[in-house]
Amino acid sequence: MKSSVHPVPLLFFLSVVALILAYQVYHYAGAVIFLASTFILAAAIGWSIGRRWLMYPWQIGLLGAIPAAAFVLWRLYTQVTPEETADNISLFVFHPLLVMIAGHFGGLVGRWQALKARSGGTR
Repeated sequence: MKSSVHPVPLLFFLSVVALILAYQVYHYAGAVIFLASTFILAAAIGWSIGRRWLMYPWQIGLLGAIPAAAFVLWRLYTQVTPEETADNISLFVFHPLLVMIAGHFGGLVGRWQALKARSGGTR
């Protein structure tokens, strides 16, 4: 069955939604929960994309990290107070790397499950 939905725009859309959700979590719960929710959301996106479409996990990780990298660049250029500067250096600089790692991991798990299901099931 051929799907009319292409994985790259869907991956960008889901990455932006995950970024917005993780940033909202950051305001309510703090930095540790922000990083944990980022990892969980990026892994879930990678798993869902890798399970449905044949994309390499490194592609999922890199493409999924583009919105997070753009967010970090935007934050670096729109700082106005010293508190925002410290906030960027201490936390947000690791956000794209974490999204890349978690998206790659989720993509690997999704591809493994998809290949296992196509090859004939469980042993």
